[in-house]
Amino acid sequence: MKKILIFIIFFILGFSFFGIYKTQAQEIESVNDHITVTPAKFEIWGDQGQMVTQALRLTNEDNEPVILALSVEKLETSGESGIVVMPQGDPRATNDLPKWIMFKQNGLEFKAKETRVITFNIDVPKEAKSGGHYATIIISSEHLNKKVGESSGSTKVASIVLLSVVGDIVDEAKISTFTIKRETGNKNFDLNLRMKNTGNNHIKPEGTIVVTNLMGTQIDEIPLEGETILPNMTKKMVTAWDPQRFLFGRYSATIVLKYGFDSKQTLTTSSSFWVINWYLIFLILLLLGSLVYYLRKYRKSILLAIKNFPKYVRKAK
Repeated sequence: MKKILIFIIFFILGFSFFGIYKTQAQEIESVNDHITVTPAKFEIWGDQGQMVTQALRLTNEDNEPVILALSVEKLETSGESGIVVMPQGDPRATNDLPKWIMFKQNGLEFKAKETRVITFNIDVPKEAKSGGHYATIIISSEHLNKKVGESSGSTKVASIVLLSVVGDIVDEAKISTFTIKRETGNKNFDLNLRMKNTGNNHIKPEGTIVVTNLMGTQIDEIPLEGETILPNMTKKMVTAWDPQRFLFGRYSATIVLKYGFDSKQTLTTSSSFWVINWYLIFLILLLLGSLVYYLRKYRKSILLAIKNFPKYVRKAK
C-alpha cells in the first residue's frame, strides 16, 4: 500500500509539472511578396482647403517587368477584428477621402526588382468635416511577358490612409468589456479588451495592465497591445500575458489607458479572475487522505506512544 501511494504521488507531481509549463511551438514562415509598399499606413493631419502631398515607395520584387496599377477605395472594416473589406459601388461617388486623393499616373511600368517613389496629393475641400477620413490605396500588378490567354495571377497590396481634418476633433471612447481567459493546459493568459470609439476621429489606446494578488501586491505589469480604432467602431484587442511565476488563487487585473490627441483622455477598469491548479488540489487531498488513513490504522499505537511519552521524558532525565 505504501509503495502504491508513493508511486501515485510522484506520477501526479510529474503530470502537474508538464501540465503547468506546456507550450506550443510556433512555425515561422518567410513570405516572398511580389510587391513591397512603404509605408503600409499613413497617419496625416490636414486643414480644410489644404493640399497635402505624400509619397509611396513601391518595389517590384519579381524577376520580370510588371505594370503596377494604382486605385483608391473607401476604407471599411468588418467585425471587431478590424479586417479591411472592399465596399461595393464607386468609391468616388461621395465627396470623401477616396475622391480627394490624386495620382499623376494610375499605371506605371516597373522593371524587374525596380524601386520607385510615387507621390500623390490629397486635396482637402474647404467644406470638409473635422475629424477622421479614411481610404485604402490599392496597388495591383500585371506581368508584361505573359502569353496570350495565360493568367498571370495578379497580386494586390494596400496602404491605408488615415486623414484627420483639423477643427472640432472629438476624442471619446468607452470600455465595453475587459476579461481574462486561459485555455485549459495553457500557461499563457489572454487579456481581452473591447473598446468602442464614440468620437469623430480614429484613436489608438496606449497603457498598461497591472496584475495584483489577493493581498493587493503587484506581481506583474504588462504593456497594452493597442490597435487603431475608427469612429463608431468597437475593436477587440488581445494582450498576451506570460506569467513568470507560479499562480494560485484570486487575482485582479487593472487596465489604465490613454488615447486621443496628445493622449489626454484616460480610461480605467478592473477584472478579477481565479487560477486553480486542480492537480495540486488533488495532490493535497491525496496526502490528507493518506494521513487520515494511517492515523486511523495506527491509532492505538499512536495513542499508546502519546500516553507513555511523559515516562520516556522522566527516564531521560
